[in-house]
Amino acid sequence: MPRKIGEAAVFDKRLIALAVVLRLVCLFLPYRWSDDPYRYWWEGRVQNAGFNPYRHAPDSPALESLRDANWQHVSHKEVPTVYGPVLLGTFRLAALTGLGPVIFKWIFTTCDVALCVWLLRWYGHRAWLWVLSPLVIGEFGWNGHEMSLAILLFMIGLRRNSPLAFALAILTHLLALPLVAAVSLRNRDWRFWAILVGVVIAGYAPFAGVHLLTGLTHFAGRWRFNDALFGLLTGLVDEGTRRQVGGDVWFAFERAKVIAAVIVAASLAWVWWRRYTPARAALTVGGVILFFSPVVHPWYVTWLVAFACVEFRWWPIVWSGTVLLSYAGDSLAWRLGEYVPVFATLTWEWYRASIRPRWSQKNL
Repeated sequence: MPRKIGEAAVFDKRLIALAVVLRLVCLFLPYRWSDDPYRYWWEGRVQNAGFNPYRHAPDSPALESLRDANWQHVSHKEVPTVYGPVLLGTFRLAALTGLGPVIFKWIFTTCDVALCVWLLRWYGHRAWLWVLSPLVIGEFGWNGHEMSLAILLFMIGLRRNSPLAFALAILTHLLALPLVAAVSLRNRDWRFWAILVGVVIAGYAPFAGVHLLTGLTHFAGRWRFNDALFGLLTGLVDEGTRRQVGGDVWFAFERAKVIAAVIVAASLAWVWWRRYTPARAALTVGGVILFFSPVVHPWYVTWLVAFACVEFRWWPIVWSGTVLLSYAGDSLAWRLGEYVPVFATLTWEWYRASIRPRWSQKNL
């Protein structure tokens, strides 16, 4: 039988209490699956010492005096920062507290909780997909990853059509850039674009220089982890050779990456042509990006969980569970265990939404 209003309220309070308890427990667990917060702390200290993290990698001789026990935990010491200006500002303020890398659990869980409130306020019961998601709770409360801030800003922009929120999301994480394009391509208000572009340019201006894209070039050129359809592209068109583009920066699987970029561009054109709602456009383009990306860290999938709270689909929810297998290993067996259920669910939903209705109409 349906619950009465009072019973529903009690039920919701219990779920909220459970969500809070799970996050609190994670806050007091030691970092295990991530070393990223050590990098966040380092880059905050680098800025407070007057250095530009886009110019100086952690192993730069200019930063030798800053090296401490935390520096030993920093990964990819040869690569300058890949983080956006809003995150760098967050790191800088956090480093002033002297509390160490543990502070990032609290910062990004606070963003997560703020997003819980925002989603519950505007999207009702679907918000529980985010509030109780084990992936969300683990990635921000336990692993201290930074993505919750970018997603919070983007979801505010999605609801309010706010160019400022969208710009800040882009300045937090560049994955927001194609997603903002997906939901805003039909916007013809020049003021919207002036604010969006102006704020993004202003955000990067203090760090400007040829070094600005060095870290991202490293990331785009050679990193690969837990890829799905990108792996098929490499098997079809690439022999795995790499090309040096300067210094220790080089590109691998260039043809596959060009094709993947074209497919993402085609998805943007598709959602524009089909006049998708903003949430559906973000979910579609976000899914295409992650399916064809060379790197799919588990916390990237939290974007899709947020979008599913607005435009519900089962496949992002399935993926939010199976992506945790990537922590066990990056072998073919683990990736099959992760992606087969996702693509099976996606195919099933596509069949129910498209193929079956058309087949039924033909047989009327």
